[in-house]
Amino acid sequence: MSVEPHQGKSRRQKSFWSSPEPTRAKARRSGARPKTTSLERPRNRVQIPTAPAAGSGARRMDGGQGGAGKEDRRLATLRSGGGVLFSPGGLDAVATIEPGAGAWIMPELDAELSVVVPLSSASLTTAEGTSRTRIAAVTLLLDYSLPFGSTGFVAELGAGASGLWLRTRGDPRGDAYYSRESDALALAPVGDFRLAYSLGHRLRLGLGGRVGASLPRFVLRHAGRRVATWGWPFTLAHLGAEVDLP
Repeated sequence: MSVEPHQGKSRRQKSFWSSPEPTRAKARRSGARPKTTSLERPRNRVQIPTAPAAGSGARRMDGGQGGAGKEDRRLATLRSGGGVLFSPGGLDAVATIEPGAGAWIMPELDAELSVVVPLSSASLTTAEGTSRTRIAAVTLLLDYSLPFGSTGFVAELGAGASGLWLRTRGDPRGDAYYSRESDALALAPVGDFRLAYSLGHRLRLGLGGRVGASLPRFVLRHAGRRVATWGWPFTLAHLGAEVDLP
């Protein structure tokens, strides 16, 4: 007797042991999650960068042409403004202008060189006559900038030294004295403070003051008699604008 294999059973065994994995279409219909082999590449994920939060201290990045990915750093700053120079001791206050320029050593620190140019003279009249004094200065400062978050205000603290120059011309009263012109020089340690407000990306308006002490003190004499002193201390109140150069 010969026994032949049962065809139906063989098909059922084959379908049992070799059941293929459900396709993605069938899986979607049945709700089953299709399997993923180890060779299947996962889908790429795109991350959207977010802007840094305000006050986080992140530096501004220059996104202009030719500057993508570079820090927007200042190289130099031009400053100019007017002020009033005064010292207690007998002479009047004088009006001045002060052009200057600064080079940035660090993002918050710059070295500034400025010149105080007198617009008026300090006059003094006594029994001997009248004298007129013009005062100028060359100042070198190291300025440190302290921004107040995102308010637009920046405090600038500076320290340095000034070279002072005083020129005095005397006009005598009567024939008992003669006219004379004299010059005097001195050095002075100074401290400077400015509060600036940003009007644009590179433009600021600043108000500040400077205090110093002349070494030595200037002494004004009429016919050998001391009538005034200048420089212990002296102050300069100034208002001006600042422009950053790229």
